[in-house]
Amino acid sequence: MNTLIFLPLFRYLFLMLCYTLASLSLTVLGAPNADEASVTLQVNTLKLIWSDVEANAVGSPKRQEYLKEFLQKSAPALRDIPTNHPAAGGLWTLRAISAYELDEKEPAVAAGIKMQELEVDKSPSELVQRTLAMLNRKGWLKSLREIANEKATEEAAELRRKAAELEATRLRREEERKVAKAKEEAEHKRLDTEKVILALAEGNSLGMKFQPVAGRKLLFSVWEVRVQDYQAFVKFSGRKWEKPEFHQEANHPAVNVSWDDAEAFCQWLSSREGKSYRLPTDEEWSWAVGIGDRENGSAPKDKDAGLPSEYPWGTSWPPPLASGNYDASLHLDAYEYTCPVGTFPANELGLYDLEGNVREWCEDLYDPDRKGRHVIRGGAWLMKTKATMLSSWRESGDDGFQSSTVGFRVVVIP
Repeated sequence: MNTLIFLPLFRYLFLMLCYTLASLSLTVLGAPNADEASVTLQVNTLKLIWSDVEANAVGSPKRQEYLKEFLQKSAPALRDIPTNHPAAGGLWTLRAISAYELDEKEPAVAAGIKMQELEVDKSPSELVQRTLAMLNRKGWLKSLREIANEKATEEAAELRRKAAELEATRLRREEERKVAKAKEEAEHKRLDTEKVILALAEGNSLGMKFQPVAGRKLLFSVWEVRVQDYQAFVKFSGRKWEKPEFHQEANHPAVNVSWDDAEAFCQWLSSREGKSYRLPTDEEWSWAVGIGDRENGSAPKDKDAGLPSEYPWGTSWPPPLASGNYDASLHLDAYEYTCPVGTFPANELGLYDLEGNVREWCEDLYDPDRKGRHVIRGGAWLMKTKATMLSSWRESGDDGFQSSTVGFRVVVIP
């Protein structure tokens, strides 16, 4: 009978013998030698597997099978076998050969590194040197210096990556803090603005009330500056003020006020109230009357009467009954001259008398090329023609011009 049939059986019996001897050594010698016996068993097992490797030609399926077995079992065994064990260097060399023949790069590179750490590479053994040469030809052999450099490079890259992550985290948190702070400040500002708006809607120290105008960062006085408001300024400043020929109550709009007078009133009111009061610009007045987004031109003179069918009350003519204080010939109201502010209905923004009662000074020059003549907007108690009652109608007056049909209203920056 062919003895090759019995080789697997002999191999099995040899392994069982090694295991039995190791077990007996544990029983007889006791626990202190348990590790040594286990190592001996693992070394003998690997030697037996390698003997099977050598018994088969390079490239044969059986050799490949034993190489895989050696590679598989040597991994946990070499973790347990001490590096100073006499067989350690040789087993690492055999593991390198197994990985090389199986074309397994990672275990081959690791085995080559271990051979250098154990200084096996200094051995004159032909097997060792041939193994190292094979690994080197494939580029799988790295010197300890290369390994140290790579490790240092990797550690440096990792440190840079962590530093970059920390910096990115710091910047992100800083940006988040900035955004949160900006939102908080915006919210405080919004709340403060709302408080100011609510307070101004209730009235300032003179009882003047204000309303916001869409698209404008300011508040409009809901009515024209009254006699009682302007009288407080005159009393404080000693400024001369000529009364009109007709009688006025305290709640009528102040008239016979020049542009210079209106500017001085705004400066006094700003100082008194601690807020920024001024005359409305021509554009702001257009927004207040509802045509701010439909006018063409840059200067007030270019926009004058530019919307020929737009009136503060709509597009119809004549004005509706009791819609404002106009000339008595229109027979639409009961007042011959000025009337109390807020007598007639407010527009959609809550502003009164833009179409009647008195005309109003604005901050702008009517013609930028002609100094000293400012815009006058709105209708008045003496107005009666289509042209002079248009929402886009404008006229101008010298800075010192005074009239019983001209007054003013103010705006305030909240």
